[in-house]
Amino acid sequence: MAQHLAILQRGAVTWLKWRSQNPDIIPDLSDADLSGVNLRGANLQGVNLVRANLQNTILIAANLSHAALTQVNLNGAKLINANFQAAELINANLDHADLTKVNCRSTNLIGASLKYANLQDADLSGANLIGTDLSDTNLRDADLMDADLTRTDLSNSVAIAANFAETNLTGANLYQAELSSTNMYKANLSKTKLWQTHLCHANLVAANLSGAIFYKTDLRWANLLKANLSYTDLTKVNLQGANTGYAVMPSLN
Repeated sequence: MAQHLAILQRGAVTWLKWRSQNPDIIPDLSDADLSGVNLRGANLQGVNLVRANLQNTILIAANLSHAALTQVNLNGAKLINANFQAAELINANLDHADLTKVNCRSTNLIGASLKYANLQDADLSGANLIGTDLSDTNLRDADLMDADLTRTDLSNSVAIAANFAETNLTGANLYQAELSSTNMYKANLSKTKLWQTHLCHANLVAANLSGAIFYKTDLRWANLLKANLSYTDLTKVNLQGANTGYAVMPSLN
């Protein structure tokens, strides 16, 4: 680990040259302290960064695809346009990180914390976000299609116009989340907490909302065509202008 860290600390040019000359070596930077370091555009593909300290590190446009980042500290890191495709970020700390336009396709983020992170325009399609903390996060225009957000905390998050098509949100916490104009086509929102959640103009066509917990939920002008709303209580839900055609509505008994 010390040898690889020393090479990286010599600068980007030396690091890139060494990696190109040693393509079969997987660099070991586990437990390394790289906090505050400028690693803009660095090639860290497949690198072992388990438990590394990357707090406030600049990783703009860096390649971290397939990297091992379990329990890494990326608190406050600058990750704009970084590539984390298929990386392992289990239990990682990404609080306050800037992940604008980041590539997290098929990334494993189980148990990670992304509180107050900026994920605007991020690609999280197919990502594993089970039990992840996304509270107070900016997810405007993000793509979460086919991602797994089972039991994820999205309370107070802002995800206007985000894509949640075919996403699994079973048991997720969406308390006071701003989800106006989101695409939730065929999304699974069963047993989801939707207290004071804003879903105005949302596309919920064929979505599964069975057993969801509604309270003062804003569903004005939402499209609920063929949605499943069985076993729910809609007494304090605003459905003004909503399309509930062919939807499975809760029993009145």
